Amino acid sequence: MARADRIPVEDLRCDGCLSDPVSPACRECRHGFRACAAQKKVTWCFQCPEFPCRPLEDFSKIHQVNGIWHHRKVVADLPFLKDHGIVPWLGRQEREGACSGCGKMLSGYARQCPRCGLPTGRK
Repeated sequence: MARADRIPVEDLRCDGCLSDPVSPACRECRHGFRACAAQKKVTWCFQCPEFPCRPLEDFSKIHQVNGIWHHRKVVADLPFLKDHGIVPWLGRQEREGACSGCGKMLSGYARQCPRCGLPTGRK
């Protein structure tokens, strides 16, 4: 994932909204999730009795790049993280992030593989 998006691996590390490290994009959270987690004394949204809440569901529908919704799977991914942990989730992300035609790791915003041209089918 880091190579495909040209992001340093350490910048992908996130241990939840109340943690350090948290991804650079989330450090100054404009959506209120870090403050909410602090108020509710949880590290992950799935630990909250209100999960999934309306603000999180609304958040999953924002941040579109190249026609692809970057956070569309956030609500579905959190229970997987709860049940399996970060390492299996990262493995799943890597498997899902590879081109099904040639295996090249793709940017999360790629609409087609730059190596073989196969469409990614991402929405």
